[in-house]
Parts: sequence; C-alpha cells; structure tokens
Amino acid sequence: MPTKLQQLLRACWRSPVFGDSYALPCAYERIERRMATLARACATSFTPIVLRGLPDLPLSTHVALIRETVLRVTGLCSIIAVESNDVERLTTASVCFGLLSLGDTCIDRGDGAMEVALRLLLKEHAISPPDWPGVRVEHGRPAPAWARTSTGVPLPAAGAAAVQARLAALLQISTRLASLCRREDAPVLLHMPCLGFFKHSLALRQLSRLLPHADERFWQQHAEACVVHSVLNIQTFGDVGLIYALYRQAHPELPRLAAIVQDALLMRFLNRTANAAVRVFDDVGDQAIDAGTVAGRPPHFNLFNHPAPELIRAFLHFADITDRASIAQATEAIRSNTRQGDAAIVQLFVDLLRQRQAELPETTRQRYSTFLMLLKRFIESGYVNSIGDQALSSNTEAAA
Repeated sequence: MPTKLQQLLRACWRSPVFGDSYALPCAYERIERRMATLARACATSFTPIVLRGLPDLPLSTHVALIRETVLRVTGLCSIIAVESNDVERLTTASVCFGLLSLGDTCIDRGDGAMEVALRLLLKEHAISPPDWPGVRVEHGRPAPAWARTSTGVPLPAAGAAAVQARLAALLQISTRLASLCRREDAPVLLHMPCLGFFKHSLALRQLSRLLPHADERFWQQHAEACVVHSVLNIQTFGDVGLIYALYRQAHPELPRLAAIVQDALLMRFLNRTANAAVRVFDDVGDQAIDAGTVAGRPPHFNLFNHPAPELIRAFLHFADITDRASIAQATEAIRSNTRQGDAAIVQLFVDLLRQRQAELPETTRQRYSTFLMLLKRFIESGYVNSIGDQALSSNTEAAA
C-alpha cells in the first residue's frame, strides 16, 4: 500500500487545480526514490538542530517533531522541485522549511521560549514584533471581556538558556540560505518567507489566545487585521521562492526574485488570491486540530471555526472577491459548517485561481514561467491537503 507521501505525490501529479502543473511523464518511481534519499539527508541535518535547539524537551518530543517535520518538508520539496536532482541543495531547502515549521509548531503548542526567540530574531533584523491587538475602548462604556483579559503569558527572559538555544537554531536560516541561493536572492528570501512568516505566526498565536473572549465588538474592530495576518502568514511568494532560488543556481538567466517583487500584478495575485486560496485549503483541512480537540494543541485561529460576518467580509475583500454572487456563495459556504459548504468554498477558490492566473499579462506569464510552474505545484499540494486523508487514500486507489 502506498505511503502517505506517495499518495500525496500522485494526487498532486494529477493536477486537480490547474491541469498542467506537471508536464512531464509520470515518473513516480524516480521521484519516490529521490524523496526517500532526501528524507534521510534532511533527517541527518535537521536532527542535531532540534536536539541542540530544544535541549529542555524530552527525547520523545524530539523524535516526534523530527519525524513529523522531515516528512512534511521533504514531501513539499519533492512535489515542487520535480526537475531538480541537486539533493544537497534540496536538503538545504528542506532544512530551511524545517526551521520555519519548527518555530511555528513550537509557538502553536505554547512554547514560551520559542516565542521570545522569534521576537529576538525579528528585533535583530529591525522588524517590530506584532503587539496584538490594540485595545480601543469607547469613552463611558465598559471594556469588553477580551480587552479585560491579559493577552500575555509568562515568558522566560531573553537570556534564558532555552531561549538562546532556540535563537541559535533559528539563526541557521541565514547561513543555509547563503548556500542555497545566489547572493542577490538571499536577502529577499530572508524577509519572505522567513522573517515575514514568523512575524505573522506570532500575531496569530496572540490572536488565538484572545479567541475565547472574542465577541461582536472584537470582530468589528479587528477583523481586517486578523485577515491580513492569517492570509500573509502563508507566504506563497517566499515558499515558492525558496525552490525557485535553487533553480536559479542551475539557470542564472532566470529573473531574480527581486524582479518578481517589482511586478505589481503578479505580487497582488500571489499575496491576495494565492495566499487566500491556500489559507482556505489549509483551514478546511485543519478545523478539528485548530479547534483544540487534539491533545497538546491549544486552539488556533481558523476562518471556518469563527465565521463572524465581519471576518468573512474582510477575508473576501482581501482576496479581491467583489461580485455579489461570489460573496453570497462564499459567505453561505463558510457559515454552513458542513462538508458541502467546505467543498463549495474550496471550489470557488479553485475557480478564482484559474481565472486570476489566466488574467496575468502574457509577458508576465512568459517571463516568469518557471516561477509560475513551481507556484502551481505549491498550490496543488495545498489543495490536496484540504481534501483530507480519507479522500486522499480513496483517490489514490481509484487512480491506481
């Protein structure tokens, strides 16, 4: 029986969203062999980072984190970088993704030392950590429950051994980027996805602490900020850029990442449509986990678990969905809390992705064809995550 990674690879290869993300013949066996090689190499590099970066956690936690992270990141790299046989740089990319995942996973699970380490990392690069949210209380009215509740949690001092160990692990991102990509691409990737991802992750962690006290007034005041952090936390440009930078090593004639950033239409498609779509795919698949029903995983913000009208409107507006029919369809789908509703909103964003990608100027699609090919594969992997393990297994069996 195929492993979960093999199932994911084959499901992505069938290209349910775009239909042309994988123009090559289906050489599953070659990709699967490389995936296994990459997983071993990544585990070898990533294991000592986790052991030294989380010295205060038990070995069982180390083992679980390493296994979970290595499977996820090597699967992602293998699914996107189909043409590359540069296992050394693919390993470096996997470790970079692994470090991003490690920071995010730790703060999601309430690791205060990692939260402080992330704040120190942002401060080192002159990025202000998010202070969430600004309390705005109207004169003469009592403060709402969420405003009266402290958003802070007891955190260790910056100089604590656990904090410094985590910071040392995170600082390896810069070093590894230098060996992964060309010199001109490294500063772009450091900010997108690395620092940008951590900044929005911190904001979402703080938001998640407020959710038990969020009421109508909260969403009226903070829906737009919630959406911005939630959508931009996906960091589609940077995630795809990490793999694209590896391609530029072999093909330096490809446009630099800095040039892509300057293309306003393409970046709007990435930051709004693509990010929002992958956020929908991710949140659909993670509703139970984000609700706090899994041991060791505190509640986390999820659009489908908090269908406040203000939040839905802000999300659709940020995704550039403006026509009344689509707004009504999406609102009904999100608020229905049903499998049919989930399928409807996923399909709406699949259609939107196809439409907005086709609307990009021909010159843009030609000049950045390699980046857009990798982007499509990244989106395919996000789509497959939304359909769940049971559907994934049945789809794989049907295609066998």
